[in-house]
Amino acid sequence: MISKLIDPQRAYQVYTQFGTPKVKACTMCGGYCPMMWAMDQVRKIGSSSSL
Repeated sequence: MISKLIDPQRAYQVYTQFGTPKVKACTMCGGYCPMMWAMDQVRKIGSSSSL
């Protein structure tokens, strides 16, 4: 997503100014991102089902 911004280099500097984020979500929700949780569940269901 950062690559789509006007100044991706500056955006990445700001995003990582306190270290590399531990969560693969945006800074708004962080680890509580409902979209991230939903995608994790889809991956779990997809990997556990054997057709």
